[in-house]
Amino acid sequence: MSKLLAKSQKIVLMTNYDRDDVITKAIDHELAGFLAKPITKSSLYDIMVENFYRPEGEPNGNGYRNSIRILLVEDNQVNQQIGKEMLEFEGCHVIIASNGLEAYEYLKSEDDFDYILMDLQMPVMDGYECADKIFSDRFIRPIPIIAMSADTSTEIQRKANNHHMTGFVTKPIDPYKLYEALGLDTTTLNKHNRNSPLENGLSDSETIIDRKKGLYHHGGHESVYNSVLINFYNKYEDFTKRLSMCLDEKDDETVDRMIHSLKGLSGNIGARKLQGLCEEMEDLRAKGLEKEFMDTLEPLSVLIDQVRLDIKPHINKSPIQVMEKSAGTETKFITSMIELEKYAKKKKNHKV
Repeated sequence: MSKLLAKSQKIVLMTNYDRDDVITKAIDHELAGFLAKPITKSSLYDIMVENFYRPEGEPNGNGYRNSIRILLVEDNQVNQQIGKEMLEFEGCHVIIASNGLEAYEYLKSEDDFDYILMDLQMPVMDGYECADKIFSDRFIRPIPIIAMSADTSTEIQRKANNHHMTGFVTKPIDPYKLYEALGLDTTTLNKHNRNSPLENGLSDSETIIDRKKGLYHHGGHESVYNSVLINFYNKYEDFTKRLSMCLDEKDDETVDRMIHSLKGLSGNIGARKLQGLCEEMEDLRAKGLEKEFMDTLEPLSVLIDQVRLDIKPHINKSPIQVMEKSAGTETKFITSMIELEKYAKKKKNHKV
């Protein structure tokens, strides 16, 4: 069968049966993969990524360069993008779960991971509860869990350790420390990151966005960094409005999570003033100083606008366009899935 196919063509077997002999036959015929029905978006997406998407810098050949499978548990979409693309640049295979419950449910059916990167503050189920459930479930094999948090206090690190997490990485992410925690080769990091801007006085605290610091936190990969800046520009225009709505609804958990997430993301992109204001807001919340906290909402809105204005001139520059092209396959696939779902719903309604 393989002799009849061009090297770029791949065949994935779809079947109603999930039996060893069927899987063996698929392997014997050099098929690219195996999908058991009913086929889900997640399983279809995974097989597409495994066979057709190769991050920039990954050598040609079969599989991922490092063969490391990582479950990234993170609710913030921009942080998901940062983690996924940084790790895929190093040849890792990354699956994303948006909260602890989603991660736990996924692991009950698929636990073939080398590491779990676990955000601590998430909706539905936080990182602590998720780690406890994974540890207690005898049907899920032991997997090292590395906690991620913008809260760097010793108390939080101790708490993560008490909840069965074996490592801790602070946000904004230091790529060297992340790669070391995952056992990756740090010598593959981009030459821009040979020296930390924090240690060599390259950062300018007066700028709205310190691009040198931001680039450092993205492993020196400019295309990834610019892509994240675009994502921030598109998603955070109405952040203060959404935060105010949560305050009006007395949704304290969501308010705390939003500020905490923005603090870590601001640090990642090099928006130091915005990161500092978020730290101040967290402190005011912790001390119960409600009036003083409310007084920070207007400066917060102004700073976010300034950050977005600082990003805007870079949006149409070539590094970002390169990133958009490299991500084109994944973007087109997601768009196709959305259209497919709309079509399926329309067909169902017609039948009724």
